Amino acid sequence: MIDARATDPEQAAAFETEGLARCANGARTLGQLAIAMLLANAVVSFVVGDPQAVRLCQLRLLGSVAIGAALWHLRAYPRHPRLHALAILLMLGATIEALASWTGGPSSQQHDRLNLVVFAAGFLITWPVRWMALAGGGIAAEYLLGALASGDFAAPVVLVDAGSLAMSSVAAVTIGVIRERRRLEALGSRMARELAARRLAEQEERYRSVVETAGSAIVVIRPDFRILEFNAEAERISGYRREDVLGRDYLRLFVPEHAWSSVTAVAQGVMRGHHSGLTEGTMLRADGTKRYVRWKNACLRDADGRLVAPLGAGQDVTESRRSERALQRSEARLRRLLESTKAIPGRPMPPRSASRGSARRRRRSGIRWRRGPSPTSGSPTSTPTTASARSTRASHRPGCCPSTTSSIA
Repeated sequence: MIDARATDPEQAAAFETEGLARCANGARTLGQLAIAMLLANAVVSFVVGDPQAVRLCQLRLLGSVAIGAALWHLRAYPRHPRLHALAILLMLGATIEALASWTGGPSSQQHDRLNLVVFAAGFLITWPVRWMALAGGGIAAEYLLGALASGDFAAPVVLVDAGSLAMSSVAAVTIGVIRERRRLEALGSRMARELAARRLAEQEERYRSVVETAGSAIVVIRPDFRILEFNAEAERISGYRREDVLGRDYLRLFVPEHAWSSVTAVAQGVMRGHHSGLTEGTMLRADGTKRYVRWKNACLRDADGRLVAPLGAGQDVTESRRSERALQRSEARLRRLLESTKAIPGRPMPPRSASRGSARRRRRSGIRWRRGPSPTSGSPTSTPTTASARSTRASHRPGCCPSTTSSIA
């Protein structure tokens, strides 16, 4: 038996849902075939002139109506297809048993059709083994009740037919077990493929999101330089749309001809597993202008770890290079200006610490330094000043008292 609890819960739920759907389809097929068989036999009875054709036709019509009602109920209320399938099977078995009671009782050839009904249930209807065993037991019970009602329950032919029904039921159950196991294996394989495909799609979506939202231009090429991937940042830098460059030659589209050899050498080194580090190169735009791009190169691997496609992640450094060159030109002009400027003549100023020490020593000695015109050049110079000199200057100031000046002197 198939134990759904031993499988994954999601797989068990899918197995049950699929089984119900197949059971409903099988029940409809069996009911339609049963109605067609009963109506065809009714016509044949009238054609061959069977004396009991009317009675047999009534039984067949009654069985067809009952099976048709079960099919209508299955269509209107499809929640329990196994119960509908069992009802259709038992209705068909009861109709055949009623026909057998009017055409010879236990020895009637109608009983052979019961074995066909059991086999048909095993082949057409998909249901668990216990339901198949219940259906086979129900058909056998109908046969035994018919034999008991006819009074020939102990006849040898009853035992033979009962044995045939038992063997048919066992065969139908075996067929059901094999079908269920194969269905479970097929469902497991299908779900595994669907899960792998879903995970692959999710991984590709994550990869696509990362590639498209990256701040770097990402370009993936084949070993023959055909473009495999081209993200939004690469579109912005190059001016080309992604769909316009996929499959085209990267060298002829973006690289100046004089740089083909160096780009080829870098790509071949990456394909051999060498780390190229950071490289800078010129990228031709769709409008014919050039952009400078700094690339970090790597190589994609397949599931077996083999290197399959070079990948480059690039940053547009055109503006930074222009800024660096402008700064270098400005520094060069300033250097030339400083080199062409002559030094200003005059005594260099002493260090600050030395000036402070000299000032302290002058204050202790009573000498002050003043700035005045140089006798030779007329430029300011520092001359010492004593206390008497200061008094003399003070005496010449307007409004100064002479007596005070002489006393000081």
